[in-house]
Amino acid sequence: MKKILLLASSAALLFTGALETTALATNASSESHSGFVKPQFDPSNPYSNFWWGFPLAGSQHTITSDYGNRPGEFHKGIDLRAKFINVYAAQNGTILGAGNWGSNGGLYIILQTDNTDPDSGKKIIARYLHLSEQNVKSGRVTKDQIIGVSGNSGGVDPHLHFDVNNAGKYTGLTQADMIDPKIFYPYPRITFTYLNGLFSAENVGTYEVDENDEELFFDNALIDFVGRDKFENWKKTIEEDEVKVSNFKEYFEISNEKERELKLNYYGI
Repeated sequence: MKKILLLASSAALLFTGALETTALATNASSESHSGFVKPQFDPSNPYSNFWWGFPLAGSQHTITSDYGNRPGEFHKGIDLRAKFINVYAAQNGTILGAGNWGSNGGLYIILQTDNTDPDSGKKIIARYLHLSEQNVKSGRVTKDQIIGVSGNSGGVDPHLHFDVNNAGKYTGLTQADMIDPKIFYPYPRITFTYLNGLFSAENVGTYEVDENDEELFFDNALIDFVGRDKFENWKKTIEEDEVKVSNFKEYFEISNEKERELKLNYYGI
């Protein structure tokens, strides 16, 4: 089903003329985030009726690196032009995770939406990467609620990486788990343009570290337990390739059982 929808989504973009390479996104932070056009019912797209809100304000957005194959990897989401502006919850749901991602400290938020995927039967998960601020770190959120601010954390140029999966988790994901985020926003609700074709000079050479490796997701529940200053000092004392969750837990003597307890108390799920 998802592969068929991906082709349909790409065709829709082509026929709406959304591949103009010089168009700019209208996602200024002063724009209202309300008043989106409701998606037209499309029986071939089960996701269109979820009526997701877009993670950025406005209805026209520039993709600097698209979902799908790109040099050296399969890009599991879309990179959106977004320079230190508000980021919004795409749907009602619960924060499943938030913290620092990778050795360079990229900030992330993981949203477990209330939507159940029609294919997998699991909750649909949305991931927000490279944030500069995390306005919400745990608990329930509502669609269109501000949850953070886009940025350049993780050593990249400013943008928002946004991806969606139906595996009910946020690490260890395969290509088959991923859903093209554009499918949730059928034209004319949201229109997309591309900067310099499929790959932007803004992002070339600054691709993410492995966004599937659970060793790179340093959860706030663990960081806050030991103290952020101690966490940052620990990172400075070891080699970059040794900045891993397992080493962090060993150093601060956090067992797997303790980790589960901390996350349960932090997120309530």
